[in-house]
Amino acid sequence: MARGQATVEFILIVVIMLTILATISIPMINEVTDWVADMGVAVSMGSSAQRVVSTAEEVALMGCGSYKKVRVAVDDNPLAAANLRWGKDAVWGNYSDQDGTPHELRQLDYPSFVRLDGGCDQYVGGASREYVVTVSKDCSAQRPTAGETSVGEVCYA
Repeated sequence: MARGQATVEFILIVVIMLTILATISIPMINEVTDWVADMGVAVSMGSSAQRVVSTAEEVALMGCGSYKKVRVAVDDNPLAAANLRWGKDAVWGNYSDQDGTPHELRQLDYPSFVRLDGGCDQYVGGASREYVVTVSKDCSAQRPTAGETSVGEVCYA
């Protein structure tokens, strides 16, 4: 009988230890999972902005009137509310993390004589939105003054 009692007590102790371990580790796993999801959105937005800037720099090396269209996909997670944005001389992204806190990524500059036009279209066949940005070289354009900015189309308000 003592052997059976020891086995039952051992199993009971193991179950209690696993329960304590689960209550400690599951919240930590959820926190890390949210952090990874946030970093995924941030990296995606940064990559999209860099792709537009790289295209702008490529068009800047071309002749006047040259243009290229660039398509960049952005995660369509409504919680992230991710947007690719641009002004007169910079491209950046913004998104909201899992807690709803908004974040803006660092602005990436592009040449002043390059113009960006476009907006966002729904990409059919995936869980993303697609921005179609036309990058054109305008040799008559002047760099804007310090207070002058314009923002590209925002898909989420």
